[in-house]
Amino acid sequence: MHAAGRAWLWRVVVALMQTCKTLCHEGTQLVLTETIHLRSHHLISSFSSFVLHADSALLPQFRNRLSIWVDDPDTPIPDDVARSFAQAMLRTTHLRSLRILDLEPLLRAYPDLSTAFLSLPALEDLTIRVSVITRHSHIAKFLRGFRCPLKYVRLQSFVIDHGKNVGYRREADPLWLFAGVAATLETFSFAGSVLIGTTHRYPNVKKLHTVVGSIPILRPFITSFPALRTLVVVPPSRLTLYAEVDRFVIEQGHWAPRDENFPTWIRFREANRRDQLTNGSWDTLDTLISNSLVARTFGLICHVRRVHLLLQFDPVDSRVIMTVANVLRDTEPHCLRLAFYRLDIEIVLDMMEHLIYVRDFLSALELRLNICEGLFDAKQYLVRGHPCVRVLPNITCILAPTRRRSRAFHDHLASG
Repeated sequence: MHAAGRAWLWRVVVALMQTCKTLCHEGTQLVLTETIHLRSHHLISSFSSFVLHADSALLPQFRNRLSIWVDDPDTPIPDDVARSFAQAMLRTTHLRSLRILDLEPLLRAYPDLSTAFLSLPALEDLTIRVSVITRHSHIAKFLRGFRCPLKYVRLQSFVIDHGKNVGYRREADPLWLFAGVAATLETFSFAGSVLIGTTHRYPNVKKLHTVVGSIPILRPFITSFPALRTLVVVPPSRLTLYAEVDRFVIEQGHWAPRDENFPTWIRFREANRRDQLTNGSWDTLDTLISNSLVARTFGLICHVRRVHLLLQFDPVDSRVIMTVANVLRDTEPHCLRLAFYRLDIEIVLDMMEHLIYVRDFLSALELRLNICEGLFDAKQYLVRGHPCVRVLPNITCILAPTRRRSRAFHDHLASG
């Protein structure tokens, strides 16, 4: 039975459970140790019935992950079904990981559920996606209510209207929303319609992962996460696939590769550096993962051991080289991974000759060429790249063409 479970042959597991009482008991324990997916009101009703009638000795086995995704707000839910789900969640006292997609319609369909979620005493890992189009103070009240020992929080917030025409609303500020678990949190990830306008001290957060929609101001991160070791900050992006060329494209906003945006990048970089020189920064970071332009805008004044950059597309070659040069001078990394697309092969290979000074601190260099589709001569790339990296003696160099389908930008950087 356990071999069938490891092979995801759950129909076999269910068939074995129906043969005798012993296998039924063992099979139930096995199923409870896996992720439970609730993707309909019918499955929620079935899950509630099982938990409410299960032997109390079995429930501690249900501790790994519960994933809920019910995007059907128009379906009427009987009151007894709604109440039973909340009552069932109150019995899952050993649950450590909860994943909720489309939080707002779930709480609307099950009004008593928020109290049950906030009462989970062992919850350590929380992933939530919020999609609302009106004021969402009730969502903020729910998120602010967590007091369990959370270590990992991932928030995706897509809010079309914050209610008032103002530049900042704390209901959209993840630093304010999760201040109740600041003492235990270790990894914080947020993306979407979020606003950073305040600071709360998170003394144990070691990794921050965020997608920024505007030019980043570094101060709230420095103040809120004094123990940070890994910083992952990327702009909103869209990967486009072409037969002739694959490239990273940002077409709108502050990050678009336009001449009129260049002074804005420089202004924010200088502001960040002045602030760090005046008010302090981290002593060191272990890892910075970003695209080259965002990393340059930060203007870090601390040493970073490992820097992973995806080259920002820009039609002006000199700006590309200057952007990477600024990041390297800022951080002086021991290890650099530079990821890029076929459009930028020439500029990357030419860049090696301009960045000769990195020999003073760099010990490992990886040039990762991301290929989405189309024909590509890897041998020719390696032959052309070898002479360029020879100018960097005593540095371990890796030329790594990597074929990928379209994925989220940060997945490209953070993978392997």
